[in-house]
Amino acid sequence: MCTPRKRAVKIINGASGTIRPSRMTLLLGAPGSGKTTFLKALAGKLDLSLKRKGKVMYNGDEVNSSTPQHMHAYISQYDLHHAEMTVIETIDFASNMLGTDNEFEIIGEAARGKKDVVNEVDKNLDSFFKATTFGEGRNLTTNYIIKILGLSECTDTLVGDEMRRGISGGQKKRLTIGEMLVGLAKRFFMDDISTGLDSSMTYEIIKVIQQMAHLLDLTVVISLLQPPPETLELFDDIVLLCEGQIVYLGP
Repeated sequence: MCTPRKRAVKIINGASGTIRPSRMTLLLGAPGSGKTTFLKALAGKLDLSLKRKGKVMYNGDEVNSSTPQHMHAYISQYDLHHAEMTVIETIDFASNMLGTDNEFEIIGEAARGKKDVVNEVDKNLDSFFKATTFGEGRNLTTNYIIKILGLSECTDTLVGDEMRRGISGGQKKRLTIGEMLVGLAKRFFMDDISTGLDSSMTYEIIKVIQQMAHLLDLTVVISLLQPPPETLELFDDIVLLCEGQIVYLGP
């Protein structure tokens, strides 16, 4: 008979700041403080039902519908995989979908297209392709990601689920991260990736991400719930979020 009065609820209120590349940023806040919404806003993956004011900018360019989706990645706290695919098949599929599987072929075609390239280049390119390809569907990028994430021992193991025995929870979390790292993205927004992991496994995964952020000039923002001191020390910057507002943003 009587319609309830609707009122607007501000999930994120007046947040502003700069997140620098080649540094790993920790996002801390109590449950319900808006961490997931904050990360989705940075990644440009907010729900369409939410109203957004303000803008997010990457290197001075505003993020909008025309921004390439493969240049930034949002990693959820839940692992969603196909249970009947193996680890290497999952990484290969992500590599094909994100356009990184044929990057060496693109380099070769660009080199062959130049008029001043001598025939010796063709021989060198063929040697290069052979050196960076290990079997069908496995290139240098795929093998590199599998190696640094410690998934070499389970490459041919099924991912599995509640009904099928497969890899462990820590390996699934590494696989989730590997699916994003194998792409061309330079900005990663990870939402509570310690879900279902113990403190030692969380430390190992964060350590790998830290090394990649520093070496590959990545921008990484990770939200964690009560990280242990040794994990906290791996981060360069920290963002404290309270009731949708940024309390502190700095080293």
